[in-house]
Amino acid sequence: FEPTSLVMVNGAVELVQVNLQLLFIADLKHKTTGEEYGRSKPGRQIVTFLILSNLGLWITYNFEIQKVNATPDQLQFYGFFPWIIIQRITLPLCVFFRFHSTVVLAELWKNCYVIKRGTTSTTI
Repeated sequence: FEPTSLVMVNGAVELVQVNLQLLFIADLKHKTTGEEYGRSKPGRQIVTFLILSNLGLWITYNFEIQKVNATPDQLQFYGFFPWIIIQRITLPLCVFFRFHSTVVLAELWKNCYVIKRGTTSTTI
């Protein structure tokens, strides 16, 4: 079993990470690289890291977390049937969020770093 404070801190940190990632994606959608950056492409490493992190979490949510025994603390706190209901409602949303984030970030990775000549756009 994990300490209760660790489970609570993990949940809070994950909520902060999800919100920051959403803000980052929303901001990145409106940006393109200018000619002055050439081949440096600032921020592309962060996008790559987020793609791999979301893909890893998507795989984890898909194949590990679905097992009821993977979360014994929550199972003990809520009870068997309430925890099953909570899991069956929230887990598909988590899986969808991680997969959708991976796809959106891959699109942004591909499209935001194309140098557009002669356009007036916000640069990274």
